[in-house]
Amino acid sequence: MKIQLRMTGADREQLSSAGRVLIREIIDPEVANEIRDCLKKTVSWSLAYQDGQGAIALDAEQYSALSEQAYHELQDEVTKRGQSAYSFMYDSYMMIPAYLQRRNPGLLLNQITEAVNSPPLIQSIRDFTGDQSIGRTIIQATRYRQGHFLTRHNDRHDGEDRRFAFVLGLTTDWQADFGGLTHFYDDDHQWQESLLPGFNQMLIFRVPVWHSVGMVTRLATQHRYSLTGWFSGVSHA
Repeated sequence: MKIQLRMTGADREQLSSAGRVLIREIIDPEVANEIRDCLKKTVSWSLAYQDGQGAIALDAEQYSALSEQAYHELQDEVTKRGQSAYSFMYDSYMMIPAYLQRRNPGLLLNQITEAVNSPPLIQSIRDFTGDQSIGRTIIQATRYRQGHFLTRHNDRHDGEDRRFAFVLGLTTDWQADFGGLTHFYDDDHQWQESLLPGFNQMLIFRVPVWHSVGMVTRLATQHRYSLTGWFSGVSHA
């Protein structure tokens, strides 16, 4: 699969001046629809969350084996932690490990993983961001259900040399009352801006910057889908 990002000079100037930019209709609509359908119908989701010991991932089998009571008890624990410390809970499909381990070989996300790490796309990101040392795309699929969230963090990660973060939104007809907005903060943790989830739009922003994903509320009538990750330097490739 070939993916071409539709980025303009005005988008580049916005990223350069503000440190972030939201680009609508970033890829071909048919491709965006294919990816969304894949996330909704064929992905075997894991559950990612943060506890007192660090990041935890329950694989698809463990996740499906959780009783409803056990799931809600876990959700309560993770949410309580988020009141005073960094915490998160959402469904995840780690595309890079799955691709390298040759899991689910027919899954569309494997083609996406190849496409976003292809030399032409990497060069387009270098040219767009002005960072010629970018050498790879780290990517995962995410699904936020009711009660899922991601508290404030700045995306620093010593082992991955993250330069720019991205969120490719694949959610249609989302309402603000559903929650799940991306919030940005200044270095004093004061709120700056909030962005509504959308379809076929890509948010790109420079790392590090403080941001969060608000909790998806019980009003939500659907899930919040996206492909997220980082354009990273070559030093840890």
